Amino acid sequence: MDLNEEQALLVEELKKFLNIETISSNRKYWMVRAGVEGVFFNEFYTRKFIGINVPSGDDLDLLKKSNFEELKEIIAKETPKEIKNIGHLATKVYNFFNEIKKGDIIVMPSYRKERIAFGVVEDEKVILDTSLQLNESIKASIKDNPIPDKRMNVKWVKLVRGSNLPGKLLLNLIAPHGLSAINDPDVIDLINTSMDSLFIKDEIAYMTFDVKTEGEIDLKDIANYFNTADEIVDFTNEYFKDDDKVSLKINLNSPGTINFIGPVEAVLIAGILLAILGCDFEIDLFKIIKFKAKTKGLLPYIRAFFEQRNKKEDRILEYKKTITNLEVKEPEKLKRVIEILNAIDNPENEKEESSDSPINS
Repeated sequence: MDLNEEQALLVEELKKFLNIETISSNRKYWMVRAGVEGVFFNEFYTRKFIGINVPSGDDLDLLKKSNFEELKEIIAKETPKEIKNIGHLATKVYNFFNEIKKGDIIVMPSYRKERIAFGVVEDEKVILDTSLQLNESIKASIKDNPIPDKRMNVKWVKLVRGSNLPGKLLLNLIAPHGLSAINDPDVIDLINTSMDSLFIKDEIAYMTFDVKTEGEIDLKDIANYFNTADEIVDFTNEYFKDDDKVSLKINLNSPGTINFIGPVEAVLIAGILLAILGCDFEIDLFKIIKFKAKTKGLLPYIRAFFEQRNKKEDRILEYKKTITNLEVKEPEKLKRVIEILNAIDNPENEKEESSDSPINS
């Protein structure tokens, strides 16, 4: 939908204030194994690189400019005996040298997918390096595990236990090849939400609240959470006159996740309200005026919502009890809102600043 000028300014300010990334639809995703059975996983992770080992010689410039058929010939010459999967090896080399680009996402599973590392390619330039620093890697190389000598720098941004990730994502990492493109849109969405709890892609916002509890989940808690979320989403849609609804997806593993997906403006404001509702201090609606955008568009919205909710004090207390029971944690980026409101409510925690400071100062 088309926002009016004030609403559009508010959304842009919130995106800057919360440091929300807009993901390019051209970004590619790759599954990379750190050697057979992930024996070099810790080496790759601690030294911030990925690598392949294919018998293709040391002339990196030649490998970079060679096409698929030429790579097959190079590999055949470097291999002492005939190999059946020479086409696969040529594809791996070609993709590593030509298809992986700066900014692409790397997903690296450890042995048995006990840990999954997510990273971003920092430099697509391939370097030749046979060094190993970890004792476990050195021992593995002695046991006929070829050292990945063609390498590329990666910034690892998250390391997650495999048991905490969606099953569909884990199943996609079963691919037998050491380097594979990930093309399934649903799996790509799972990767993005696993890496970042609040982002925008194709003008749609994705927001993830973590459910940290490892105990049994009470149906009453789930019902109460969704009733509150539904009330906030309805309020937000009415404010923006938005016909496109926010959808919720839930992974009820213990721990699990609750995902909000929908129009940017609705998801951002709904997330802020959910975070404020769950904070462990009271908010003075007259002091909240210090928390404002240049348009002041957020202030009347927050006020209107809380004036309505304050008539339902029991519901607010019940919601706080629910998120305590479920151990629901808001996205890290939303914590900045809570910190500012906490400082407003507790002046001793507030740094000296002009009362006219814009939200993105």
